[in-house]
Amino acid sequence: MHNRLVVKVGSGYIFQRNEYGFYNPRPGQIPGLVEELSILSEENDVILVSSGAIASAAWKLGIKEIPKNDYDKARLSGIGQPVLMELYRKEFEKHGKICAQCLITRDDFDVKERRRNLRRNQEGYFLDDVIAIYNENDLISIDEITFGDNDILAALLAKYTDADMLIMLSYSEEGLGFGGESSKQKAKEIVENEDIRMEIINDLYELDDSGLYKPKIRLVL
Repeated sequence: MHNRLVVKVGSGYIFQRNEYGFYNPRPGQIPGLVEELSILSEENDVILVSSGAIASAAWKLGIKEIPKNDYDKARLSGIGQPVLMELYRKEFEKHGKICAQCLITRDDFDVKERRRNLRRNQEGYFLDDVIAIYNENDLISIDEITFGDNDILAALLAKYTDADMLIMLSYSEEGLGFGGESSKQKAKEIVENEDIRMEIINDLYELDDSGLYKPKIRLVL
């Protein structure tokens, strides 16, 4: 069955702190996610919404503490976004897939013409078999975290691209994410009003005996 899926992954799902308190990619999570999305994209339309730009910058810069100031966070996001995209690009390339970076703000949904352009471009990515990776454009967003660690961004994308399902991969026991239950509840309200199914997955990827990653998303379709 062909579905249109929006998959959102939180910062805490793909990044962790090591024993010394420094940020680093959580082993196996981006490879596992990319492997599954590549398989899913063979028969479905797939959109990825990924947080993690700020954590990526902290990893590259070797800093332990994320600043609380919105402007400092925005600058970190500018450093970390290309780092995050390179992690995804390398993994998608292993599966013969091309990915595209899509940085957006709340205005891209609120302004009709921009919303239309976003949808038109996304339809083009589907036709070209390109995996679009969305994140908030923190450098020009006036209110930081307006999308609640991208939960609301993902829900609005699902709404305006006529998705069948929104899947959230969340693992925040270490508090790396910037969203929370409130943003997930708002996201749920958005998609339920559009009759879009929403699932939350809290389980991390791990390899099976054959060397492939055990499915997570495919289990809830």
